[in-house]
Amino acid sequence: MLVDLGPHRQTARLRARLVPAGCAALLGLGLVRSAVICLRRQPDADMATVPLIDEAVRAHGLSVLSAWHYTQDNWLLSVILPELPLQAALAPCPWLPALTGWLFFVGCCAIVGLLARPSVGAVPGLLLGATLLFASPAALTGFGFLAHPTSHDVSSFWCLLALLPAMACLRGRSPLLLLATAAALLVATVSDPWTRAAFLLPVSAASLVAAVALAGRMRRVALLIALATLPSWLCGSHAFGLMPSLTALHFDRGPWSGVPAHLRAGLLGVGLLFGIGGPVPSGSGVPWGAVPGLLALALLCLLAVVTLASSRAGRPRGPDGFLML
Repeated sequence: MLVDLGPHRQTARLRARLVPAGCAALLGLGLVRSAVICLRRQPDADMATVPLIDEAVRAHGLSVLSAWHYTQDNWLLSVILPELPLQAALAPCPWLPALTGWLFFVGCCAIVGLLARPSVGAVPGLLLGATLLFASPAALTGFGFLAHPTSHDVSSFWCLLALLPAMACLRGRSPLLLLATAAALLVATVSDPWTRAAFLLPVSAASLVAAVALAGRMRRVALLIALATLPSWLCGSHAFGLMPSLTALHFDRGPWSGVPAHLRAGLLGVGLLFGIGGPVPSGSGVPWGAVPGLLALALLCLLAVVTLASSRAGRPRGPDGFLML
């Protein structure tokens, strides 16, 4: 019996053309929209950090970098040194800080898509990265600071970058790639001490949990990932004494009574970053707006537990579980 496959082939060809075109359109629209939002933002004092240091370097040389009065989040390795060549090439340029903030944001979205690609496929990974470009203006330039040129979003970029070689090692690549993970984490930690709580602690904890849940080679790689975080834990305020001009760390522990308010604001922020809800209100009351963020975190934890459990049962899902943790 002969079957006419002509319509099916035509549909497959049409789909093969429409899917890349749709992805390209979504990606282009997201890039343009986010760029417009970032370039229209109102400047603040922190955005002038790199231009001011660039002017000082032009006038007095690189010795300025060791004489500059840094804050605890000094941004020296993660922002200032990478951006100085760009400043030298394009300054004076009033929109350059906003552009660099947008580039860090686009980099974060691209890395998330690359991290998801081995698990979900090339097209869904591209769609994920493109969808993240449609973050709300409040998430980009307001409460979220996802596209600020000199803020903690830059640390997000470096730490997401550190996950790329770590995930590659979990999926079978050489453990030597973890040297890149250690270097990226060290850049973020020396430049922003809050990286320890925001990224190092989760990565270290996820590595230890994965080492218990997984077996064989992936267990050894999980332990090596935990080992790659050690330099960042041990570098101290002055990068093992190599950068004595950096400000010493000094943290004051707040009262326990403030924990509920901070937790509420954090959950509201998670909901905002997921595109749910508006700006974080300052008033008190029942934190119903925090529910979406709490549900999102609970869902990620549940998925991580399921994938790790399936890996123990013999299914190769360990890298996915580690990533979600």
